[in-house]
Amino acid sequence: MDQKATLNKDRRAYFRIVYPDGHRPQITIRGTSFDIMDICEIGIRFLNPDQSKLPGDIFQAVVTLHDNDPFNIIGRIIRVADAEAAMMITIRGIPYKKIIAEQAYLRHLND
Repeated sequence: MDQKATLNKDRRAYFRIVYPDGHRPQITIRGTSFDIMDICEIGIRFLNPDQSKLPGDIFQAVVTLHDNDPFNIIGRIIRVADAEAAMMITIRGIPYKKIIAEQAYLRHLND
């Protein structure tokens, strides 16, 4: 594989925001809240320290970012590994405007 093909393969289609400890927003799935480790417009990776049972089918969840304005997403769990889980958002992705606001929030932490 040439270098250009390798670079294209390694690029993500969506920008991912990684949250530091102590500044993680929440995702609530069927009444249980989890800390979000990182997000992009079509996916969320979150902590599941108690390894709670997660839905196996498509489900609705509520995400509350740092603007404290909860919104619904619909998706499914695509990966569970130890105390982490990943959700692919299949309908109602995270609005790009919210992604930009989260970037600004995290930049402000470093000022």
